[in-house]
Amino acid sequence: MKPLQFVNAGLSQVKKGLFVAGLAGSLLLMSACGGSSSEEVTMTQGLITDIKEVKTDLFKITDEEVVPNVADSRIRATYMDGTTEEFTLEEAKLVDASDTTSRRGRIRSAAFGGIMGYYMGRSLSSGTNSGVYANKAAHAKSNIAKSKVSSSAVRSGKSGFGKGRSGRSFGG
Repeated sequence: MKPLQFVNAGLSQVKKGLFVAGLAGSLLLMSACGGSSSEEVTMTQGLITDIKEVKTDLFKITDEEVVPNVADSRIRATYMDGTTEEFTLEEAKLVDASDTTSRRGRIRSAAFGGIMGYYMGRSLSSGTNSGVYANKAAHAKSNIAKSKVSSSAVRSGKSGFGKGRSGRSFGG
């Protein structure tokens, strides 16, 4: 091995070591600050999501409306042939997340990218996917609805940095 190759090999090992050390330090810092999120969120308002088939097997959210009760949450689907289908939040939760071939699987996928995803287990800290909306107006309206459901949701447990421990400091 030539001297220059030896130096390059050594630098590569040093870089890997520094990366591993940095990663370990970050994980340690996150755990020390309560960085793991174990917050549980209970929605207090419901949501009706209207979804339309815009092309064969392509579904887009056309409207999301906040309703007073979670039990009234629904997904209303309109197909290209004019037929409609409505299913409850509980029925939507039963559709397998990996099912992308059935109509219900595709509808669930679109709904999960919108506000209904928060009701189906997606974190409230994540944003909605603008690609699941039929147009910019529907997506803009969803931001208002997200604000309503998010602000009324009941949170419990710890979440984020420093939330697991007292933030009060006593100096001397």
